[in-house]
Amino acid sequence: MSYCLFGDVQKKLQHITLDADSNPSSVDVTEFCTQISTVMDARFQAAGITVPITDSDKLIVVKKIAVDGVAAEVLRSIEAESEEAAVRQKLFDDAMKNIEKHPGILKTSISHSSMSHGFGTEDRHFEREEQMW
Repeated sequence: MSYCLFGDVQKKLQHITLDADSNPSSVDVTEFCTQISTVMDARFQAAGITVPITDSDKLIVVKKIAVDGVAAEVLRSIEAESEEAAVRQKLFDDAMKNIEKHPGILKTSISHSSMSHGFGTEDRHFEREEQMW
């Protein structure tokens, strides 16, 4: 399951032509989407998060992270030392590290009634691109 699609990346990188004839092509970008999503799932699993992420609210967060990761790949494939690629990669890396440090961000909340000691878990919020998640 890919957490983002070609159109999501195209929307983020409107200043770059991405189509069947471009380099990278739309097929390449779709492959980047799959690769980045696979990496994300592996890192989520290592943090104890059930994958794939299917909760619609959590998918909003995961999609934004995936788009940054894919955008970094696209930009590096055009220009290896792209400053914009480095910025996108840092956004991706920081978000993933934040989730790995606080996996509750993506874990399903547990109700008080389902726990033996009455302690529940809450999603932890973080700020990204001037929005609270």
